[in-house]
Amino acid sequence: DKIVENFSNYSAWHYRSKLLMKNYDITFGLELPDSQWEEELELVTDPIFIDPVDQSSWIYLQWLISKSPSQMKLLEGLFATQNLLLIFDKPIKAADDLLFTSENGDDIPISFATCIGRSGTTWLFTLTSSCDHIQITPKRTDNYPEMNIVLRNGYPTRISSHASNALPPRVTRVVNMLKELLEDLDEKDERGCLQTLAFAHGTHCPDPMTSAQLCLEWYHRLERSDHLRRGYYREMRTRWNIAHHSAQQRQESQDTCNLSCLELSCLQGIEHAYWARHLNLSRNNISSLIRLQCLLLLETLDLSRNSVTVLDTSCFQGLTALRLVDLSFNPIQEIICSSCAPKKNAEIRLVAISLSKPQIDALAVSGWHVTE
Repeated sequence: DKIVENFSNYSAWHYRSKLLMKNYDITFGLELPDSQWEEELELVTDPIFIDPVDQSSWIYLQWLISKSPSQMKLLEGLFATQNLLLIFDKPIKAADDLLFTSENGDDIPISFATCIGRSGTTWLFTLTSSCDHIQITPKRTDNYPEMNIVLRNGYPTRISSHASNALPPRVTRVVNMLKELLEDLDEKDERGCLQTLAFAHGTHCPDPMTSAQLCLEWYHRLERSDHLRRGYYREMRTRWNIAHHSAQQRQESQDTCNLSCLELSCLQGIEHAYWARHLNLSRNNISSLIRLQCLLLLETLDLSRNSVTVLDTSCFQGLTALRLVDLSFNPIQEIICSSCAPKKNAEIRLVAISLSKPQIDALAVSGWHVTE
């Protein structure tokens, strides 16, 4: 057996998974029958304990605890004036798959649709007209559950929760085994173990209220042990941090979200704060304001004491409720507007930007009150 001869034989592990998929007519490891799954777990256990640095066996173990995707769910929605934000639990082509109708039953065409970020789960639509209520239905039902959602204009709505908030028994067994192994590993050897633990929770228990604290710890340790991928782990830690604190504070507040002092490096996951009217992102390490356009209700934004060097005012386009942005104590060197379309600029109604201690070389902002 090639795997027994050499644990590092990635091709042998890959071929074994393909052979099992063909023999059992499956795609994901957790679909294996109990006896076969037990045999595979036993086969992969020795390599990860003997040589935890080698990645081949870790990739196979991640396949072994992978699951078939559940039906798509619409988690959150916000209808504000002519803008519509939808957050799903998995990637979809929402622009092609959904129909929008008014309370009178009239179709509402889409004038613009964009996917926020790379995940494919968050979509922002601009509609050709507004109404008091909007109804969302799928054009086809083969990949969708029966969905008939009605959103009220101006009211953020939690529609459903993630499919599962608990690990399956097989995955729980693997996670417990890896936690024991992690206690005995040196920092330089723990990358594969930490990645698999984060994969298990992110795949099977994605609710931030349930898994955030563990994943935050694991990604923080990965930043130290795997320097080449430090930026990715920092982004993942930022995403979990934002999701967790946004969900927690939504239970306590109707319109204010405080994400200050969380070591955020970007705005990955900021869509989870879509319900906030007042958002505090101060004292982090944010350098880019991309993704702000999903915060449709935002009125005040505190970005003071971050790392913004170039302020692109087009990031505020479509935020018709936004009145005040505090960018004090950022090393801003330039203010630009990368999009100069008159129609889009007309949608920006920002009243004031606070720029204490800027280092501005160029300024391209008109019609606003800028304070220093």
